[in-house]
Amino acid sequence: MEVTTLDAIDSDSFKNAASGAVSWYIEQLVSQKGMSEDDAKAYVAAFTS
Repeated sequence: MEVTTLDAIDSDSFKNAASGAVSWYIEQLVSQKGMSEDDAKAYVAAFTS
């Protein structure tokens, strides 16, 4: 296995590609699972904070 250092990775591209994922997931929890927006945000924050 080859280890790549952070300075060799274009991490901004990964961040930009995933920038809308959290908002989309919160919207899905609200619209598809019936969660309130506050509950959905708290649920996501438990995994991302």
